[in-house]
Amino acid sequence: MTEPWASFLFPIDRAADLMSMPRERMVGSGKSADPVKARRLICCWGTTQPGLTMAGVSNALRISAPTASIAAKKGEQIALEEGCSLIDLLNINI
Repeated sequence: MTEPWASFLFPIDRAADLMSMPRERMVGSGKSADPVKARRLICCWGTTQPGLTMAGVSNALRISAPTASIAAKKGEQIALEEGCSLIDLLNINI
């Protein structure tokens, strides 16, 4: 059986690279500023991608669905301010 976050490894790894921290610091609860910021970005990216659900994102990050929902809204602001959309990070030209 795979880990619940296995399908989200790429966005989690991209956020880890962006925040210069190991993936493990972003999964689970914790209120340190950098992991929280990274989780917010992951929630934002995860909930704006087709086929991904808030429940899936929250399970992958081991946080509650309401926490993931709030984080996604805050993550949108971070992505706008820092210009770090997932498409840009993936280097995809549409």
